[in-house]
Amino acid sequence: MPGWTARIALREVRASWGPALCVALLTGIVVVLVAGGERARRMLLHTRAVTYETLQHADLELRFAPTHPRVAALAREVDGVAEAAERLLLPGILEIAGRRPRPTLVAVLP
Repeated sequence: MPGWTARIALREVRASWGPALCVALLTGIVVVLVAGGERARRMLLHTRAVTYETLQHADLELRFAPTHPRVAALAREVDGVAEAAERLLLPGILEIAGRRPRPTLVAVLP
Protein backbone atom coordinates (compact mmCIF):
# COMPACT_ATOMS: atom_id res chain seq x y z
CA MET A 1 0.00 0.00 0.00
CA PRO A 2 2.74 2.60 0.79
CA GLY A 3 4.32 2.17 -2.65
CA TRP A 4 0.95 2.77 -4.28
CA THR A 5 0.45 6.03 -2.34
CA ALA A 6 3.92 7.24 -3.21
CA ARG A 7 3.28 6.57 -6.89
CA ILE A 8 0.07 8.60 -6.75
CA ALA A 9 1.80 11.47 -4.96
CA LEU A 10 4.64 11.44 -7.47
CA ARG A 11 2.17 11.40 -10.35
CA GLU A 12 0.33 14.41 -8.89
CA VAL A 13 3.58 16.36 -8.43
CA ARG A 14 4.58 15.59 -12.04
CA ALA A 15 1.18 16.70 -13.29
CA SER A 16 1.29 19.99 -11.40
CA TRP A 17 5.00 20.77 -11.13
CA GLY A 18 4.44 24.54 -11.21
CA PRO A 19 2.70 24.89 -7.82
CA ALA A 20 5.03 22.32 -6.25
CA LEU A 21 8.04 24.27 -7.50
CA CYS A 22 6.59 27.51 -6.12
CA VAL A 23 6.01 25.96 -2.70
CA ALA A 24 9.57 24.57 -2.65
CA LEU A 25 11.00 27.92 -3.76
CA LEU A 26 9.05 29.90 -1.15
CA THR A 27 10.08 27.45 1.57
CA GLY A 28 13.72 27.87 0.57
CA ILE A 29 13.41 31.66 0.58
CA VAL A 30 11.89 31.67 4.08
CA VAL A 31 14.63 29.38 5.42
CA VAL A 32 17.37 31.57 3.91
CA LEU A 33 15.79 34.77 5.30
CA VAL A 34 15.44 33.39 8.81
CA ALA A 35 18.97 31.96 8.85
CA GLY A 36 20.43 35.12 7.25
CA GLY A 37 18.70 37.41 9.73
CA GLU A 38 20.08 35.46 12.67
CA ARG A 39 23.59 35.48 11.18
CA ALA A 40 23.36 39.23 10.54
CA ARG A 41 22.34 39.87 14.17
CA ARG A 42 25.22 37.75 15.50
CA MET A 43 27.69 39.50 13.20
CA LEU A 44 26.44 42.94 14.26
CA LEU A 45 26.77 42.11 17.95
CA HIS A 46 30.27 40.72 17.39
CA THR A 47 31.31 43.81 15.40
CA ARG A 48 29.97 46.11 18.12
CA ALA A 49 31.79 44.20 20.86
CA VAL A 50 35.10 44.19 18.96
CA THR A 51 34.77 47.90 18.17
CA TYR A 52 34.13 48.80 21.81
CA GLU A 53 37.04 46.62 22.92
CA THR A 54 39.44 48.01 20.29
CA LEU A 55 38.56 51.67 20.74
CA GLN A 56 38.13 51.28 24.52
CA HIS A 57 35.02 53.42 24.60
CA ALA A 58 33.07 53.76 27.80
CA ASP A 59 29.74 51.99 28.12
CA LEU A 60 28.19 55.22 29.29
CA GLU A 61 28.90 58.58 27.74
CA LEU A 62 27.91 61.75 29.55
CA ARG A 63 27.94 65.09 27.80
CA PHE A 64 28.17 68.33 29.74
CA ALA A 65 27.81 71.71 28.09
CA PRO A 66 29.27 74.07 29.20
CA THR A 67 31.78 71.96 31.11
CA HIS A 68 32.52 72.67 34.71
CA PRO A 69 36.30 72.79 35.40
CA ARG A 70 36.07 69.89 37.85
CA VAL A 71 33.49 67.73 36.08
CA ALA A 72 35.68 64.58 36.02
CA ALA A 73 36.50 64.94 39.71
CA LEU A 74 32.82 65.36 40.52
CA ALA A 75 31.89 62.35 38.40
CA ARG A 76 34.42 60.15 40.25
CA GLU A 77 32.60 60.85 43.51
CA VAL A 78 29.41 59.14 42.26
CA ASP A 79 28.91 55.63 43.64
CA GLY A 80 29.66 52.94 41.04
CA VAL A 81 31.88 55.12 38.82
CA ALA A 82 35.19 53.32 38.37
CA GLU A 83 36.94 55.91 36.22
CA ALA A 84 36.20 59.32 34.77
CA ALA A 85 38.39 61.40 32.48
CA GLU A 86 38.04 64.72 30.75
CA ARG A 87 38.63 64.49 27.02
CA LEU A 88 37.43 65.88 23.75
CA LEU A 89 36.50 63.45 20.95
CA LEU A 90 36.53 64.73 17.39
CA PRO A 91 36.20 63.02 14.04
CA GLY A 92 39.30 63.35 11.91
CA ILE A 93 41.17 62.12 8.86
CA LEU A 94 44.54 60.37 9.17
CA GLU A 95 46.72 61.07 6.14
CA ILE A 96 49.84 58.94 5.63
CA ALA A 97 52.09 59.46 2.62
CA GLY A 98 51.51 56.81 -0.02
CA ARG A 99 48.28 55.54 1.52
CA ARG A 100 44.68 56.56 1.23
CA PRO A 101 43.21 58.79 3.98
CA ARG A 102 41.58 56.93 6.90
CA PRO A 103 38.74 58.22 9.05
CA THR A 104 39.79 58.41 12.69
CA LEU A 105 38.50 59.40 16.10
CA VAL A 106 40.80 61.98 17.72
CA ALA A 107 40.85 62.00 21.53
CA VAL A 108 42.23 65.24 22.98
CA LEU A 109 43.23 64.81 26.61
CA PRO A 110 43.85 67.79 28.91
